[in-house]
Amino acid sequence: KKDRDEMAKQREKFRSGAIRKGINKNKAMEVFDKIEKFASYGFNKSHAAAYGYLSYVTAFLKANYSKEWLAALMTCDSDDLTKVSKHIRECEAMGIKILPPDVNESGTEFAAAPSGIRFAMSGIKGVGRGVVGAILEERKKKGPYKSLYDFFKRIDLTRVGKKVVENLVDAGSFDFTTWTRQELLESTEPMFEQTSREQKEASKGVMDFFSMIEDEKKNPFLAPPIVERQQEKKEILAKEKELLGFYLTGHLMDEYRALVDKLGCLPFHSLDSVKNGAVVKVACIIENVKVKISQRTQKKFAILVISDGVERFELPVWPDMYYKHSALFIENQLLFSILQIENKGDVIKLR
Repeated sequence: KKDRDEMAKQREKFRSGAIRKGINKNKAMEVFDKIEKFASYGFNKSHAAAYGYLSYVTAFLKANYSKEWLAALMTCDSDDLTKVSKHIRECEAMGIKILPPDVNESGTEFAAAPSGIRFAMSGIKGVGRGVVGAILEERKKKGPYKSLYDFFKRIDLTRVGKKVVENLVDAGSFDFTTWTRQELLESTEPMFEQTSREQKEASKGVMDFFSMIEDEKKNPFLAPPIVERQQEKKEILAKEKELLGFYLTGHLMDEYRALVDKLGCLPFHSLDSVKNGAVVKVACIIENVKVKISQRTQKKFAILVISDGVERFELPVWPDMYYKHSALFIENQLLFSILQIENKGDVIKLR
C-alpha cells in the first residue's frame, strides 16, 4: 500500500526529473501512472498468483467440504472466542449445526460429523488433553461407548476423575444415552464408586463374582434413576456457557425472539454496517460484569460484556447510569438497550 497524497506530490518531482535526464515527458508520465496505480493496492505477479491459488483452494474447500473447512477454522482459532463466534455465525448461515461434545464423536479438535460439527472435548473447561487422550485410546480399542456405565467400566479412572465426568455430562457429552443430564449427574457418584472399586480390586487380582457374568441384565444401572427435580433449560444453558464459553443447545433469549423482532432490535453481527454515531436498539444478555472505581471522581462504574447469543461486545456503564440502574447489571440478566455506535473502520465500540 502507498500513500496517495504523497504519490500526488511526487508526480511533478518525477516529471521534472525525467525531463532533466532527457526522457520524453509523455513517456515519463505513462510510467508514473502505472506506479500510481499501486497507491490503491498492488502485487507483483508471483505474489498475486499465490493469493489467487489460495483463494481458489479455500473457496473450493468451503463450497465442497463445508463442515470440514469450518471445523478446521474453529480449531485454529479455538483460543479466540470472538473468532469462534464468527465461525459459528457462518455455520448458522450455511445451515450447519454446532453440536455439543460427544464421547463417541468428539476429539481434541472440532470435527465434522454426519449431523453437523462436533465441539472439541478439549474445549470443555476442566477437561485436559490427557483426559481426552484416555477417552480416545479406549474408544479406538473397543469401539463406541454404549452408556455412562459402560464408559465408567472401560475408562481408566486413575486418569479420568469423577469431576471431569460431571463436566463432560454438563457439556452434553453423554446426551446420546437419551438420559437427561440430571439423571446422568445423579448416576455419576454411584457408578464411579462401584467401577472405581472394581478397577482397584482387579489391579490386585481380586475378581468379583458378578463381574464375571456377561449378562447385561445384571447391570445395576440399566435404567435411569428417579430424580426429584429435572434441570430447567436455563440451568442447562448456564452450565454450557460456563464450560464451553457458548450456549450450544439454545440461548436464554430464545423465548423472547419474537418480542425482540417486534421491537426492531438489531443483531450484533449487523452493527459493523451501522454508520458512526448512529443510535440503535439491541437486546442482549450480560455475560460478565466488572465494577471499577474512577480514579478521578472515586465513583463506581461498570464494564459489561454483552452478547446476543453469537457475538460479544464490551459496554461501559458510567457512574450516573450505574448508580441509577445498578440492580440490572448482573450476569445472565436480559437487557433491552438503546446504544450509540462508534464505528471507526475495524473497531466498533458501544456507548
